[in-house]
Amino acid sequence: MSRASHPVLKVALLLLVLQQSSSCNSRYHISLMRLNWFESIEYCSRLGMRLSVLNTLEKHTEAVREAQATVRDFSGFHNGLWIGGSDLGKKGSFVWLPTGTKVTWTKWKFGEPSGGANERCMNLYNWHEEEFYWMTNDANFDQLARISEVAIMARSFRTIAKLVLLLLLAAEQGLSCNSRYYISSTTFNWFEAVEYCNRLGMRPAILDTPAKHDEAVREAQLTGKQASGFFGLWLGATDLGRIGTYVWQPTGSRVGWVKWRPGEPTGGPEHCMNLYYWPSQGFQWTVNDAPCDTKLYALCQQDYRDY
Repeated sequence: MSRASHPVLKVALLLLVLQQSSSCNSRYHISLMRLNWFESIEYCSRLGMRLSVLNTLEKHTEAVREAQATVRDFSGFHNGLWIGGSDLGKKGSFVWLPTGTKVTWTKWKFGEPSGGANERCMNLYNWHEEEFYWMTNDANFDQLARISEVAIMARSFRTIAKLVLLLLLAAEQGLSCNSRYYISSTTFNWFEAVEYCNRLGMRPAILDTPAKHDEAVREAQLTGKQASGFFGLWLGATDLGRIGTYVWQPTGSRVGWVKWRPGEPTGGPEHCMNLYYWPSQGFQWTVNDAPCDTKLYALCQQDYRDY
Protein backbone atom coordinates (compact mmCIF):
# COMPACT_ATOMS: atom_id res chain seq x y z
CA MET A 1 0.00 0.00 0.00
CA SER A 2 1.41 3.39 -0.97
CA ARG A 3 1.76 6.13 1.59
CA ALA A 4 -0.62 8.34 -0.39
CA SER A 5 -3.39 5.75 -0.19
CA HIS A 6 -2.89 4.88 3.49
CA PRO A 7 -6.29 5.26 5.25
CA VAL A 8 -4.82 7.00 8.29
CA LEU A 9 -3.06 9.55 6.08
CA LYS A 10 -6.26 10.13 4.13
CA VAL A 11 -8.23 10.84 7.28
CA ALA A 12 -5.43 13.06 8.62
CA LEU A 13 -5.36 15.06 5.40
CA LEU A 14 -9.14 15.49 5.45
CA LEU A 15 -9.06 16.72 9.04
CA LEU A 16 -6.29 19.19 8.31
CA VAL A 17 -8.25 20.58 5.35
CA LEU A 18 -11.39 20.88 7.45
CA GLN A 19 -9.46 22.69 10.16
CA GLN A 20 -8.70 25.48 7.69
CA SER A 21 -12.37 25.89 6.79
CA SER A 22 -14.13 28.98 8.10
CA SER A 23 -17.07 26.76 9.06
CA CYS A 24 -14.95 25.02 11.69
CA ASN A 25 -14.76 27.90 14.15
CA SER A 26 -15.57 27.29 17.79
CA ARG A 27 -19.28 26.72 18.33
CA TYR A 28 -21.29 27.70 21.36
CA HIS A 29 -24.23 26.04 23.03
CA ILE A 30 -26.46 27.69 25.60
CA SER A 31 -28.32 25.61 28.15
CA LEU A 32 -32.03 26.03 28.77
CA MET A 33 -31.55 25.25 32.46
CA ARG A 34 -30.68 27.53 35.33
CA LEU A 35 -27.50 26.22 36.91
CA ASN A 36 -24.95 27.36 39.43
CA TRP A 37 -21.37 27.75 38.24
CA PHE A 38 -20.23 24.28 39.34
CA GLU A 39 -23.29 22.62 37.82
CA SER A 40 -22.54 24.51 34.59
CA ILE A 41 -19.04 22.99 34.46
CA GLU A 42 -20.51 19.51 34.98
CA TYR A 43 -23.23 20.12 32.38
CA CYS A 44 -20.70 21.20 29.75
CA SER A 45 -18.39 18.29 30.54
CA ARG A 46 -21.27 15.83 30.30
CA LEU A 47 -21.85 17.02 26.72
CA GLY A 48 -18.15 16.66 25.88
CA MET A 49 -17.76 20.43 25.86
CA ARG A 50 -16.31 22.97 28.27
CA LEU A 51 -17.39 26.18 29.93
CA SER A 52 -16.48 29.04 27.59
CA VAL A 53 -13.10 30.76 27.52
CA LEU A 54 -13.76 34.22 26.06
CA ASN A 55 -10.18 35.47 25.97
CA THR A 56 -10.26 37.37 22.67
CA LEU A 57 -12.59 39.95 21.18
CA GLU A 58 -13.36 37.54 18.34
CA LYS A 59 -14.50 34.78 20.72
CA HIS A 60 -16.46 37.26 22.82
CA THR A 61 -18.26 38.62 19.76
CA GLU A 62 -19.06 35.13 18.46
CA ALA A 63 -20.48 34.08 21.82
CA VAL A 64 -22.59 37.23 22.04
CA ARG A 65 -24.05 36.56 18.58
CA GLU A 66 -25.02 33.05 19.67
CA ALA A 67 -26.54 34.37 22.88
CA GLN A 68 -28.52 37.04 21.07
CA ALA A 69 -29.98 34.39 18.79
CA THR A 70 -30.88 32.02 21.62
CA VAL A 71 -31.64 33.51 25.01
CA ARG A 72 -34.92 35.08 26.03
CA ASP A 73 -35.43 38.12 28.22
CA PHE A 74 -35.90 36.99 31.83
CA SER A 75 -38.22 39.61 33.37
CA GLY A 76 -35.96 42.60 32.75
CA PHE A 77 -32.74 40.68 33.44
CA HIS A 78 -31.25 39.99 30.06
CA ASN A 79 -29.23 36.93 29.32
CA GLY A 80 -26.82 36.15 32.12
CA LEU A 81 -24.46 33.33 31.16
CA TRP A 82 -21.73 31.57 33.12
CA ILE A 83 -18.28 31.47 31.50
CA GLY A 84 -15.18 29.53 32.54
CA GLY A 85 -13.20 31.97 34.70
CA SER A 86 -12.95 32.29 38.47
CA ASP A 87 -10.60 33.41 41.23
CA LEU A 88 -11.54 30.46 43.46
CA GLY A 89 -7.94 29.20 43.32
CA LYS A 90 -6.38 32.47 44.47
CA LYS A 91 -8.47 35.45 45.51
CA GLY A 92 -8.07 38.32 43.06
CA SER A 93 -6.33 36.23 40.37
CA PHE A 94 -8.86 35.13 37.75
CA VAL A 95 -8.02 31.98 35.81
CA TRP A 96 -9.79 30.21 32.94
CA LEU A 97 -10.55 26.87 34.57
CA PRO A 98 -10.74 24.79 31.35
CA THR A 99 -7.19 25.76 30.33
CA GLY A 100 -5.60 26.76 33.64
CA THR A 101 -4.39 30.02 32.08
CA LYS A 102 -4.57 33.42 33.72
CA VAL A 103 -7.31 35.76 32.53
CA THR A 104 -5.68 38.64 30.67
CA TRP A 105 -8.12 39.99 28.09
CA THR A 106 -11.82 39.89 28.81
CA LYS A 107 -14.52 42.46 28.28
CA TRP A 108 -15.05 43.52 31.89
CA LYS A 109 -17.68 46.17 32.56
CA PHE A 110 -16.04 49.32 33.94
CA GLY A 111 -15.47 48.80 37.67
CA GLU A 112 -15.49 45.01 37.41
CA PRO A 113 -14.45 42.71 38.89
CA SER A 114 -15.87 44.29 42.01
CA GLY A 115 -14.18 41.70 44.25
CA GLY A 116 -17.08 41.18 46.61
CA ALA A 117 -16.59 38.60 49.33
CA ASN A 118 -18.51 35.92 47.43
CA GLU A 119 -18.21 37.17 43.84
CA ARG A 120 -15.68 34.70 42.50
CA CYS A 121 -17.08 33.34 39.22
CA MET A 122 -17.20 35.04 35.82
CA ASN A 123 -20.30 35.53 33.74
CA LEU A 124 -21.45 37.40 30.66
CA TYR A 125 -24.24 39.92 31.31
CA ASN A 126 -26.65 41.90 29.19
CA TRP A 127 -28.52 43.94 31.80
CA HIS A 128 -29.25 47.45 30.59
CA GLU A 129 -30.63 48.71 33.90
CA GLU A 130 -27.20 48.06 35.43
CA GLU A 131 -25.34 49.18 32.29
CA PHE A 132 -24.14 45.72 31.35
CA TYR A 133 -24.08 45.51 27.54
CA TRP A 134 -22.77 42.02 26.92
CA MET A 135 -19.88 42.59 29.31
CA THR A 136 -18.22 40.45 31.95
CA ASN A 137 -18.94 40.50 35.66
CA ASP A 138 -18.00 38.51 38.76
CA ALA A 139 -20.83 36.96 40.77
CA ASN A 140 -21.54 34.56 43.61
CA PHE A 141 -21.43 31.03 42.17
CA ASP A 142 -24.76 30.04 43.73
CA GLN A 143 -26.85 33.08 42.76
CA LEU A 144 -28.00 31.59 39.50
CA ALA A 145 -31.52 30.54 40.46
CA ARG A 146 -32.29 34.04 41.62
CA ILE A 147 -30.83 35.97 38.71
CA SER A 148 -31.69 33.47 35.97
CA GLU A 149 -28.22 32.75 34.65
CA VAL A 150 -27.58 29.90 32.27
CA ALA A 151 -24.42 28.19 31.01
CA ILE A 152 -22.53 28.92 27.80
CA MET A 153 -20.06 26.43 26.33
CA ALA A 154 -17.41 26.26 23.62
CA ARG A 155 -16.22 23.33 21.50
CA SER A 156 -13.13 23.52 19.30
CA PHE A 157 -13.02 21.55 16.06
CA ARG A 158 -9.24 21.56 16.30
CA THR A 159 -9.47 19.59 19.56
CA ILE A 160 -11.76 17.02 17.93
CA ALA A 161 -9.36 16.66 15.00
CA LYS A 162 -6.39 16.13 17.34
CA LEU A 163 -8.37 13.51 19.25
CA VAL A 164 -9.27 11.55 16.12
CA LEU A 165 -5.69 11.65 14.86
CA LEU A 166 -4.35 10.38 18.17
CA LEU A 167 -6.83 7.50 18.21
CA LEU A 168 -6.07 6.55 14.60
CA LEU A 169 -2.32 6.57 15.12
CA ALA A 170 -2.63 4.66 18.39
CA ALA A 171 -4.79 2.01 16.75
CA GLU A 172 -2.41 1.68 13.79
CA GLN A 173 0.70 1.27 15.92
CA GLY A 174 -0.88 -0.90 18.59
CA LEU A 175 -0.31 1.70 21.28
CA SER A 176 -2.08 1.49 24.61
CA CYS A 177 -4.77 4.10 25.26
CA ASN A 178 -4.67 3.59 29.03
CA SER A 179 -4.74 6.65 31.22
CA ARG A 180 -1.46 7.82 32.69
CA TYR A 181 -1.02 9.74 35.92
CA TYR A 182 1.17 12.64 36.89
CA ILE A 183 1.69 14.02 40.40
CA SER A 184 2.61 17.64 41.06
CA SER A 185 5.77 18.53 42.97
CA THR A 186 3.97 21.21 45.00
CA THR A 187 0.69 21.39 46.89
CA PHE A 188 -2.45 23.29 45.91
CA ASN A 189 -5.99 23.86 47.02
CA TRP A 190 -8.54 21.90 44.98
CA PHE A 191 -9.28 24.70 42.52
CA GLU A 192 -5.59 25.35 41.91
CA ALA A 193 -5.05 21.61 41.39
CA VAL A 194 -7.73 21.51 38.69
CA GLU A 195 -6.22 24.57 36.99
CA TYR A 196 -2.75 22.99 37.21
CA CYS A 197 -3.85 19.74 35.53
CA ASN A 198 -5.75 21.61 32.83
CA ARG A 199 -2.74 23.84 32.18
CA LEU A 200 -0.70 20.71 31.45
CA GLY A 201 -3.30 19.51 28.94
CA MET A 202 -4.37 16.85 31.42
CA ARG A 203 -7.31 16.62 33.82
CA PRO A 204 -7.78 15.91 37.53
CA ALA A 205 -7.86 12.15 38.04
CA ILE A 206 -11.04 10.08 37.83
CA LEU A 207 -10.60 6.89 39.88
CA ASP A 208 -13.93 5.25 39.11
CA THR A 209 -12.78 1.63 38.83
CA PRO A 210 -10.55 -0.57 41.03
CA ALA A 211 -8.05 -0.85 38.14
CA LYS A 212 -7.70 2.94 37.82
CA HIS A 213 -7.46 3.32 41.59
CA ASP A 214 -4.71 0.71 41.85
CA GLU A 215 -2.78 2.21 38.93
CA ALA A 216 -2.88 5.67 40.53
CA VAL A 217 -1.78 4.25 43.89
CA ARG A 218 1.21 2.54 42.25
CA GLU A 219 2.19 5.85 40.67
CA ALA A 220 1.84 7.65 44.00
CA GLN A 221 3.93 5.03 45.81
CA LEU A 222 6.78 5.57 43.35
CA THR A 223 7.22 9.12 44.65
CA GLY A 224 8.11 7.87 48.13
CA LYS A 225 6.18 10.74 49.73
CA GLN A 226 4.15 8.30 51.82
CA ALA A 227 7.27 7.68 53.93
CA SER A 228 6.36 10.73 56.02
CA GLY A 229 3.20 8.98 57.17
CA PHE A 230 0.88 11.29 55.24
CA PHE A 231 0.33 11.78 51.52
CA GLY A 232 -2.78 13.43 50.11
CA LEU A 233 -3.70 13.96 46.46
CA TRP A 234 -6.62 15.85 44.96
CA LEU A 235 -8.99 13.95 42.66
CA GLY A 236 -11.45 15.34 40.12
CA ALA A 237 -14.74 15.17 42.06
CA THR A 238 -16.74 17.53 44.28
CA ASP A 239 -20.27 18.00 45.56
CA LEU A 240 -20.08 21.77 45.13
CA GLY A 241 -22.73 21.67 42.40
CA ARG A 242 -25.25 19.99 44.68
CA ILE A 243 -24.32 19.23 48.27
CA GLY A 244 -24.27 15.50 48.93
CA THR A 245 -24.02 14.49 45.26
CA TYR A 246 -20.44 13.91 44.13
CA VAL A 247 -19.71 14.43 40.43
CA TRP A 248 -16.53 13.90 38.41
CA GLN A 249 -15.87 17.45 37.21
CA PRO A 250 -13.95 16.52 34.02
CA THR A 251 -16.82 14.37 32.65
CA GLY A 252 -19.90 15.65 34.49
CA SER A 253 -20.78 12.07 35.44
CA ARG A 254 -22.05 11.17 38.87
CA VAL A 255 -19.61 9.33 41.14
CA GLY A 256 -20.54 5.67 41.33
CA TRP A 257 -17.74 3.40 42.47
CA VAL A 258 -14.92 4.97 44.44
CA LYS A 259 -12.79 3.51 47.22
CA TRP A 260 -14.10 5.58 50.11
CA ARG A 261 -12.67 4.91 53.54
CA PRO A 262 -15.51 3.45 55.67
CA GLY A 263 -17.51 6.34 57.10
CA GLU A 264 -16.64 8.74 54.28
CA PRO A 265 -17.75 11.15 52.96
CA THR A 266 -18.44 12.92 56.24
CA GLY A 267 -19.94 16.08 54.71
CA GLY A 268 -19.99 19.35 56.62
CA PRO A 269 -17.51 21.83 55.11
CA GLU A 270 -15.73 19.01 53.22
CA HIS A 271 -16.72 19.16 49.55
CA CYS A 272 -13.67 18.09 47.51
CA MET A 273 -12.48 14.52 46.95
CA ASN A 274 -8.95 13.31 47.60
CA LEU A 275 -6.86 10.16 47.90
CA TYR A 276 -5.19 9.72 51.28
CA TYR A 277 -2.39 7.64 52.66
CA TRP A 278 -2.63 8.43 56.36
CA PRO A 279 -2.43 5.16 58.28
CA SER A 280 -2.55 6.80 61.71
CA GLN A 281 -6.06 8.01 60.80
CA GLY A 282 -7.15 4.81 59.08
CA PHE A 283 -6.51 5.91 55.49
CA GLN A 284 -4.67 3.22 53.49
CA TRP A 285 -4.79 4.73 50.00
CA THR A 286 -8.50 5.34 50.40
CA VAL A 287 -10.73 8.22 49.36
CA ASN A 288 -11.88 11.07 51.57
CA ASP A 289 -13.70 14.39 51.37
CA ALA A 290 -11.86 17.46 52.67
CA PRO A 291 -12.26 21.26 52.73
CA CYS A 292 -11.42 22.51 49.23
CA ASP A 293 -8.82 24.96 50.53
CA THR A 294 -6.68 22.16 52.02
CA LYS A 295 -3.19 22.03 50.50
CA LEU A 296 -2.58 18.67 48.80
CA TYR A 297 -0.74 17.40 45.73
CA ALA A 298 -2.51 17.32 42.35
CA LEU A 299 -3.09 13.91 40.79
CA CYS A 300 -3.45 14.57 37.06
CA GLN A 301 -4.60 12.09 34.45
CA GLN A 302 -3.64 12.00 30.79
CA ASP A 303 -5.76 10.19 28.24
CA TYR A 304 -6.90 10.55 24.67
CA ARG A 305 -9.88 12.80 25.24
CA ASP A 306 -10.10 16.53 25.70
CA TYR A 307 -13.04 18.07 27.51
